[in-house]
Amino acid sequence: FGKPAYTPTGAFELARITGASLVPSICYRESLNRLCLTFGKPWVIDSTEDAEKDIQEATQRATKYLEDKISERPEQWMWFHNRWKTQPDHFEKKKRANDDAL
Repeated sequence: FGKPAYTPTGAFELARITGASLVPSICYRESLNRLCLTFGKPWVIDSTEDAEKDIQEATQRATKYLEDKISERPEQWMWFHNRWKTQPDHFEKKKRANDDAL
């Protein structure tokens, strides 16, 4: 939604390494006792020589999917955590510190 946000990339990294597809899905309430679960077409994550670019593109694709689905029914959406608490620059500093420790 136009604001930088940390997004875990583990699923994209595993899919890239294994060649497995990821299936985007969303669940929304139709009525008090009825939910609807929808599935999108499977995504194949590119596996080029530029792993960082492949993961970034997959992350952007997934984020766009979520933004589109949330925009369709914003009244039904709720985050279980503060996605914007950890900013990308903070995550990169922490990741570099962890890499240095290894």
